[in-house]
Amino acid sequence: MRDLEMAFLAKITASVTHEIANSLAIILESAGLLSDILSLSQEGDFPHREKFQRVLGNINDQVKRGVDISSRLNQFAHSMDEPLAEVNLAHSWRESSCSCGAWPSGGASSSRLWR
Repeated sequence: MRDLEMAFLAKITASVTHEIANSLAIILESAGLLSDILSLSQEGDFPHREKFQRVLGNINDQVKRGVDISSRLNQFAHSMDEPLAEVNLAHSWRESSCSCGAWPSGGASSSRLWR
C-alpha cells in the first residue's frame, strides 16, 4: 500500500510542478513584453522608468527562483518512477539545495537504492 501512496503523491507532485512551470512561463513572458514596451518608449515618456526596470528585474529573479524550486521538486517526484536506481551521491549532494558544504572525503560516491 505504501508504494501505491508514494506513486500517487509522485504523480500529483509532478502534475502540480508542471502547472506551476506553465504559470511561471506566462509571468516571465509578460514581464518580457513589459520590458520590451518600456525599451520602446522615449526617456521622457515614462516617468517611473527606473522603478519599472527594478520591479521587472525582481519579477525575473523570482520567476527564475520559482522555476528552480519547481524543477527540483519535479525531479524528486520523478525519482519515484524507477523502483531501482543507481545514485551518484556526490552529484546529488552538489545538486541539492540543502547542501551546506563540500562532499565528505573518502567513501563510495554511488550507491544502489531500493524502494
